[in-house]
Formats: sequence, structure tokens, C-alpha cells
Amino acid sequence: MPAPRFFAREEFFGWLLFDPRTHQYVVPVTSAAICAFRRVIEDGDLPLADELPGDDRDHAADIARWLRDNDCIPGSIRISCRAPKPGMLSAPLNVYFDFTSICNLACTMCYDEPKRAGTKRSSELTVAEIDGVFAQLGEMGVFRVDLAGGEPTLLPDVLEAYLAAADKHHISVSMTTNGTRLSYDLSRRILGHGLKTVTVSIDGHDAGMNDRVRGAGAFEKAVLGLQNLLTAKRDLGSDTVIAIKNTFRPTITAEEIGGFVELGRSLGVDKVKFNSMRPSGEAAADRELISAVPAYYAALREMKRLADLSDDVEISGPVNPATCFGGRISHLTDWGCVAGKELMTIDSIGNVRPCSMMNDFVVGNVRSNSLREIYFNSRINSLRNVEKAECSSCSAFMTCRGGCRVRSQAAGDFFAKDPLCPKDAGQDMVHAAERARPFQYLGLPHSL
Repeated sequence: MPAPRFFAREEFFGWLLFDPRTHQYVVPVTSAAICAFRRVIEDGDLPLADELPGDDRDHAADIARWLRDNDCIPGSIRISCRAPKPGMLSAPLNVYFDFTSICNLACTMCYDEPKRAGTKRSSELTVAEIDGVFAQLGEMGVFRVDLAGGEPTLLPDVLEAYLAAADKHHISVSMTTNGTRLSYDLSRRILGHGLKTVTVSIDGHDAGMNDRVRGAGAFEKAVLGLQNLLTAKRDLGSDTVIAIKNTFRPTITAEEIGGFVELGRSLGVDKVKFNSMRPSGEAAADRELISAVPAYYAALREMKRLADLSDDVEISGPVNPATCFGGRISHLTDWGCVAGKELMTIDSIGNVRPCSMMNDFVVGNVRSNSLREIYFNSRINSLRNVEKAECSSCSAFMTCRGGCRVRSQAAGDFFAKDPLCPKDAGQDMVHAAERARPFQYLGLPHSL
């Protein structure tokens, strides 16, 4: 059966749509847009501009035009879930779902012990169990999954079965790989599944920098794998976004940032990503990750400056809507860190955590409980509406979303203020646009 034009799930603020063409969620922002979605989905009616509430006729015309131009019409939308919850999402927006812990590298900042050891966990999920997880996600209205590992390309047959299961349930997948095992043939097989993004992790613009983190010879192998991937993309006419990602320390210099962007440009990738290293796993004792505040924000400003200047390659930085990159759901209040709310992680043996970096915060296992039960009825609830969090009364809370719980834990208190708080660092806050757009496409900056 072909995929519908949109998938929908009902939330307390109205309907949330997933667009499989763009791999993005769409949220109605204004009352007129919410009304329009409701009429299309519930009443089977395509409203005209003059039938929508409000006095702004230009705004109503924008809504009617969007519905028409995007084929958001009666009969084009499949309802996945209709279980709204007051003031909160009825399911995550995004899930990190790994199928193996095996890895052929030993990165110095890796957050997961089995991955650092390069060993396979016993009793990893079977292909049938993976398919069952995807079925649950589809029923909950979760249509974005990020795959990392371990290194997924070490088990190519399992990887293809994983991607086929995602295809069957209309789940959009993005994948991160170290690139060292990407042959041309495997690249074609992977891209044939229409992934949203394939990201190759490279931690520096040359072999000297990268291989200090990822091991001798890793840079050369990753670049070769990336070239195979790009060639396969061209040959297939694929629209999958090909990216490189640098997991950076806060003291990364402007020269290193610029060099990495130029590496991406010279290789011909679509996107260059910068992901801030977290104090978890091997890097848990690295105090600079939570203390080098001026250097961190200087790095973010340089990334944003280059992103604004670049017209040939997209540049993205870490989650920090208050200062640079990001953008959240305007209907949500007192939401804080996205872990366990917009995001959940499932590892290769089925353990569920709010975030992949929260190694000790296991909230359930998919072999024992359904994902819906874990999301609503586990200690994951302790992350929601935390009254003792210093950020909850801050005037910038709705902009910065409360910061990173992993960094707070490293600073001594899981629910304390993020030690890299942008307001404390004197950063200018980003304010909402004066005129709200009727529909908001969610970029999910926490995704891989």
C-alpha cells in the first residue's frame, strides 16, 4: 500500500502532521491553522480562506494556499494515533534506535562502554523484534528514527533488514556512521531505502586531528567511504542528504571550525554539522566541557556566522535556540530538556533511556513493556515539569528550553541549571517573530 501524503496524530493543541516527502513534522501554530487542519482531518472538508476564523485575510489566504499546494486535502491523511494528553506530547517526535553495539573504532569521547570495548552485547534485538518496535512507533505517531550504533555498517544484512522494517512502517530514518566500511555497493544498498540523512562522523579537518580521536587511519578510510557514498548518491539520483559531523570540544578554534567547513565543501557534501561533546561515558570527567563557557559561545557564534554566509553547503550547530540554531513547538510550556519528552533512545538490547548520553537512566525495556507504557508510566516522568529546576522561572525559559540535563548532572545536580546557560553567559536571546506563520516545520535540532 503506498504511503499517504501525511500521517497525523492528535495533540492537545490540535493535529500534528508528519510529511514523508520532507521527513518533517508540521505543526499548526495559529487558531486559524488549527481550525483548518481540524476541518480537513475530522470533517473531510477543505476550507476556503473566507471560512477560517480571524480578521487577517492575508493570513487565511496563506493557510488555504498551503493546504492546496501541499495536497493537504481530505483523504490524503492517515490518522496514526488519537490519544492527546493535557499540556504534553502524546509520544516522542524522535527516537534514537540502535541495533548493535559492535564498533571497529575506539573514540576517545565515546559515551557507551560496550561500544568503546568493540564488543557485541549478548541478546541483541532480533530482526523480528526490531520490526515490532517500528510497528509500535508507527502506531504512536513517531515517524523519525536516528540510527547510530555501534557501527551499523559492520552488519550490512541486519542493517538492510532494519531499513526494510522502517520502510514497511513508513518510518523516516537518518543514519550516522564512521564511514570506514562504506563501499560503493553498500552505499547503493543503503541509499536505496530513501533515508533522510546519512552522516559520516569525522572529528577534524585533517588526519592528524581526526585520528587523535578516532584512531590511526580512520580519517583516510572515512573520506574514502564518504566518496563512495557521494558517488552512489549521484548514480542513483538520490535526494538523501549527505553530511559530515564534528563532535567538538568547547575550545575548538575558529580556524578549526572553518577548516572543517572547507573539508565538507571540498568533498561535496550537502551539510556540515557540529555536535557539542557531552560529559558522558569516556568524557564524563572532562571538566572543560562544562566550564569553558566563553570559548563555547565564541565557537557557536563562529558556526552561526559561517552558516549565514554559506550558500552552497548547509551548516548546523548544537541545540541552542536561544542563541543560534533550533526552533521548538510554540504550544509547549515548561518543557525543559527534550530528553524523555521529544526524544527517547532504544539500545541494541532493548533498554530505553530518555537520551543516549544518560547511561544510568534506564526507564524500561521493549521486551518487557510497550513503548507507550514506558513513555507514560515509568520514571521518565521525573523529567517532566520539574519544579526545583532553576530554569523554570527564568524569563528565557521558553527560548532556551532549560539546557542539557547531562551537563547539569556532570556539574553535580541532574535538575540544576545547565552550566552552559546562555543567559548567564550574557548571550542575546532570540525572540519569536512578530507575525506567526500558520504552520511550523520542526527541524528537530536534537536529531543526528
